[in-house]
Amino acid sequence: MLKKFKKYQNQILHVIGRFPIVVGLAIYATLCFIALYLLNSFPPIFSDRETLDYNLSLWLTLHPVPAMALAYAVSLWNEQKEKRNISAHLVAQISWILAILLAFQFLPQNTLECILGIGFVLLASPFILPFWKNSNDLPLWKFAGQNIKSATTAILATAALNASVFFLLYAIGELFDVNFEENVFVVSAIICWSTVFPILFLSGIPEIKTGKESERNKFISNVIHFLFIPVFLLYIAFLYAYGVKIICMDADYDMVSLFASIAVIAMLVITTIIYPSHYDSGRRIDRMFLVGMPLLTIPLVIFMSVDLVLALVNDNIDVSISSGIYLNLWYYVIIAITCICVKKKLRLIIVSFCLAVLFAYSSPWNIKTITKKILTTQQDNILNKYGFSSFPADCENYLKLKEAFEARNPSDLYKLTSIQHHLASDFDKKELECNAQKPSEKTEETEINLNASTLVTEPVFIPKERSRAIIYDKKIEDEFLEFKDSVASFQIKPIPEDTVTKISYTIPLDTLENRNNNDGIHNPLILEDSISTFVVHKFDFSYSMYNKYLHLKGILFLK
Repeated sequence: MLKKFKKYQNQILHVIGRFPIVVGLAIYATLCFIALYLLNSFPPIFSDRETLDYNLSLWLTLHPVPAMALAYAVSLWNEQKEKRNISAHLVAQISWILAILLAFQFLPQNTLECILGIGFVLLASPFILPFWKNSNDLPLWKFAGQNIKSATTAILATAALNASVFFLLYAIGELFDVNFEENVFVVSAIICWSTVFPILFLSGIPEIKTGKESERNKFISNVIHFLFIPVFLLYIAFLYAYGVKIICMDADYDMVSLFASIAVIAMLVITTIIYPSHYDSGRRIDRMFLVGMPLLTIPLVIFMSVDLVLALVNDNIDVSISSGIYLNLWYYVIIAITCICVKKKLRLIIVSFCLAVLFAYSSPWNIKTITKKILTTQQDNILNKYGFSSFPADCENYLKLKEAFEARNPSDLYKLTSIQHHLASDFDKKELECNAQKPSEKTEETEINLNASTLVTEPVFIPKERSRAIIYDKKIEDEFLEFKDSVASFQIKPIPEDTVTKISYTIPLDTLENRNNNDGIHNPLILEDSISTFVVHKFDFSYSMYNKYLHLKGILFLK
């Protein structure tokens, strides 16, 4: 047992000795994430939360992990050269810090996207820098597989450790009646994933060897050949059939981009896994797949281009369409690389993707900027069509514009609203603000709801000079009901077949407010005129500017 412990201890010490800067940055990342969690748990530490506090949170979130990846790449590069060069680490880390600071300074609207783009390139750097001078990509392919294997093992081990720590804290709390706050569990999870996980991952990375020997996993190879490749070919066949349907039947292009993307990514994964077959003359079928699979995806990428062009023609531009355009262009580059280049194919794919990410998120022609320019142009074209040079800033021009839209082409108003939504403007707020300033007609805003039942709690005698009694239980129609100054006025037709005789009553509603209880004995509610006496048993009344309702129930006495 002691020997095993010493073995593990030596393995951890070896990791620290081999990657000291990466381990140091792992501890730095742990402190950053703990600080970020505590910052979000308490009130803002700065008065201007939108700038200083936000930028600090971005820094603590985005700086540590790419810095670790960069240190990892430089360490591997030094290892391949069989020497340690601390100045290379300093140059790399200072450059990364300057890149973030420049992004904060010059790209305030797209800071997050810019840093993410640069950070992704740094995350990919360990798979580019150490193997850049190799004659082929077999060492890169082998090293990538070892990284995936080590990462999987480290994830499982860290997850088990994290769960064990949670259970230990829970058990201590139950046994000794200790109340651990949520912060304790969160901080323990941060330590597990920010400190322990990187060390476990690094412990599974072997020394870099530049030989051309490749390792094969028979299980993975069989899964690829007998499961994924047949499924991929069937998938391609169905997509071709769908393409024929589009051409012949003028079907919708809605899902073309998604299906084409799945096909290209699947092709990329499969050809990467069987990449060593390029150098094995005995694997002719695999070599055919390596050449043929990229060719099969070309028509699908063309269909995707047509799909995106139709979206542009129909003015359906938004961020997703812009992203699709960049992605479509990268697919053409991928197909060209996989069809033409063999020896340095993997590193060129990684480099092309890094350049695509930088171009799409960190360049002056980034996705958001291009989308905003296109949408702004569309907005100006619509406004110019109605005689406005820019989006109206005051309510008078806004209301005139809206009236012009509604009179001539309501669809233009919908399109402009959609554009303003994508531009994240205050279009909707402007509409509410302007509508609030419009002069409104004076209307009766009274709203009354009264349900008075059990209105008769004393015996009712037949009134004098009344010879007929009718049980009345009806709803009064709207045109026969009025309400003013807390007095309800209504008319009833005592006899349905008599269309001439109408009886009018008025009643102050305050006389009914205390009638709906059974605690005491009340006098009957009696409505009278010269020819009738109405003993009311139930009075259900509702009145507002949108609704008029009166339901009467009782005994109507007539002459």
